[in-house]
Amino acid sequence: MRTLSGMILAAALLLVVGCGKSEPPGEAKTDSPATTPLLPPGPDKDKTPTPVVPAAEWEMDLAKHAIPAAPIAGRLAGQAIAPDARFEGDTLSFRVLKDGNPERQLRVKLPSAKSYSDSFKLNVNQDRPAGVDIPEVMASFPPPKPGEPEGITYVNGYALTLELGKRDKDKLPGKIYLSLPGEGKDFLAGTFVAEWIRPASEPPGPDDVPFVQGKITAIGTAADVQVKVGYAAEPKLNEFALDVVVLPFVSPGLSSRSDFSKPRVTTFIAAEAAGKAASYEHTRLAAGRYLIFAAIDRGPAVWKWIVVPADGRLTLDFELDAGKIGGLEVTVPEGVGGKVQVAPADDAANPISPGLATSAAFALALEADVKNRGVKFEKLAPGKYEVWAGDLTATVEVKLNEIAKVELKKK
Repeated sequence: MRTLSGMILAAALLLVVGCGKSEPPGEAKTDSPATTPLLPPGPDKDKTPTPVVPAAEWEMDLAKHAIPAAPIAGRLAGQAIAPDARFEGDTLSFRVLKDGNPERQLRVKLPSAKSYSDSFKLNVNQDRPAGVDIPEVMASFPPPKPGEPEGITYVNGYALTLELGKRDKDKLPGKIYLSLPGEGKDFLAGTFVAEWIRPASEPPGPDDVPFVQGKITAIGTAADVQVKVGYAAEPKLNEFALDVVVLPFVSPGLSSRSDFSKPRVTTFIAAEAAGKAASYEHTRLAAGRYLIFAAIDRGPAVWKWIVVPADGRLTLDFELDAGKIGGLEVTVPEGVGGKVQVAPADDAANPISPGLATSAAFALALEADVKNRGVKFEKLAPGKYEVWAGDLTATVEVKLNEIAKVELKKK
């Protein structure tokens, strides 16, 4: 399973994902970036504190690998680092985050045949030849100069001492001393508690409650169409939550995971082939009111407003039909500017608050600047919508193959 993982802020962000292949002993290869997922907004999610002075130094002699009791720290591409740690599948990642995404990262891809549910120890000498039982070590970082590699994968030639403890739910303790070859003397040493990431192939369990999951099918779309899944929510009064993940709908073995709003996690698994279903899940949610949706990028969406209980294990399946669309023309009074926002309407007994409407409109990309007293929205799915421009609002129904028109008026 290829996995894209990361947060989303106001702009598109890049995540470097490595899939190494064996190389001749002693050689290294560049690590190229994978697909760039587009996702939602939010505050600065940097989790890494100002790097501390490492309690160890670069050391290629395993006999001198005295792992310090201090938290992991080291140096990568000329910069001191104090990364966080996570374990997903068979890969242990140490990440320095910027705007919620890895800016510098060391990944240790462990032998996939082993089990990591119990304690584990590994020592790799720099002279040990590459092989199936030798981890690949992938270093990724901003290129020093334009056009230069953004990372390197080492199949051997490094020195590694690694100890993993027994996993407790989503926490995996460990110790590491890693030194990479080269004049930069990159290294990492210390103790850590890695966040254990449940593989996308495994269904959510008791630790993921409450959750919403389901299948997504698509009709009348190209194989490479981009589809997004997500939610907008107001678990508590004036407290809002939002997450979106975007992927090509058909892409065998590809998934994307966002923990933008921890502890909440969104996962989207692409369809294996045309005519097959994709799947999604939103886990560890806060109980409350949610708009759950799936949408064709720049196309129609399907959605449902639900209340998620504290012990909820809900299933919602969606069918996207690219041919079922209508449109909307919005007129505003003279002198009204800014943005017009459109959000799927809930029933009359549950009006949407302005803050929740803003979150839903952003997540679905249903907002546009006023020009000549108006805004047009195309390729909307049929259904009822709430329309906002500042404090002006109205409810309108979009019908199949028709253009709905609404005029917002001052009270």
